[in-house]
Amino acid sequence: MTHKFLLELAKMMDDHFDTTSIERLVSYETTGMTESLKLVTSVIALTELRDPNWLEEAKPELVAAVQELKSNQ
Repeated sequence: MTHKFLLELAKMMDDHFDTTSIERLVSYETTGMTESLKLVTSVIALTELRDPNWLEEAKPELVAAVQELKSNQ
């Protein structure tokens, strides 16, 4: 993982994994910035535990990306 990615992850943890954080993680995964699909899916799972309805307010692109990541597991 890159230093930049670790800094972003720290920021996300501080943000309590809000929707913007998930968007960042998903974009890292889909652009190949991180090799860790497991990390992305773990953060998504943690977010769902915290707020099962978090995707209801998300942008359509994010919803589609999350569904694609889940189906590729």
